[in-house]
Amino acid sequence: MKCKLIYQRVDVANVLIKKYFSYENILDITKKKLDQFSELYHLVIIEPYKVQNIYFTISPIWKRHLAIHLPETKLIVMGFCNFQSRNYIDLLNLPKDFNAYVKNALTVSEDWEIPIDGADMQEYLKRFFEGHGTQSLISKLNRLQTTFNSAETLIKTGEATFQEVQNELLIPFGKSEWDGLIKRWKNYYPYFEYLPFYPQIEEIDKILKEISEFFTCKENKLDLFLKLNGSKKLKKITKDLLEIDRLYIRPEKYQR
Repeated sequence: MKCKLIYQRVDVANVLIKKYFSYENILDITKKKLDQFSELYHLVIIEPYKVQNIYFTISPIWKRHLAIHLPETKLIVMGFCNFQSRNYIDLLNLPKDFNAYVKNALTVSEDWEIPIDGADMQEYLKRFFEGHGTQSLISKLNRLQTTFNSAETLIKTGEATFQEVQNELLIPFGKSEWDGLIKRWKNYYPYFEYLPFYPQIEEIDKILKEISEFFTCKENKLDLFLKLNGSKKLKKITKDLLEIDRLYIRPEKYQR
């Protein structure tokens, strides 16, 4: 049986590989390969995951992602909870016949329970998107997009010089907003590492670094600003993050 395995603890993974699989029939999905599979039948996740010294359950996010994109996949969660179901295996009480177990498992599109071992990653990431009114992540991005759009328009129409736009708009309004956004991004970025949409997060991180370069550079700021097309890039970041939030983190918020 060909499975894909997501794991952090190599010692546990090696025991399972030795017990159930040959090495050539188990495929390790690393953070760099999460976007490379187009079809998937059996996925095994070993939990919990340690991120920033906190142990997390990540499988509910994987289940939701797979249910949308690959609904016939069978997801098997393994962990140390004293819990047994058609899709959860207690690592201290392993089944003798893994093939039979998988055959009896439910698909990700069906309703079944996942025990939370440690912190719930989905609940934790809700904090990343949430905020009080104007302090929410999307509100910050929207204000930055408006600031960049106004600056680009003023320069292109000749209504203001770049120096005026920088001193009266980009620095007093954009810089402080940007610093707050980047601080929040850096705090939460490690928590996305083993999630199925991590390639999107990497792409967002790349764009954020391009915009950060503008705020930190000392020379040729006008050339960099004109090449940056900041408002368009901020619009894309906002769109991608809203999609992640809507599909995988807070779907209930968008169903109201």
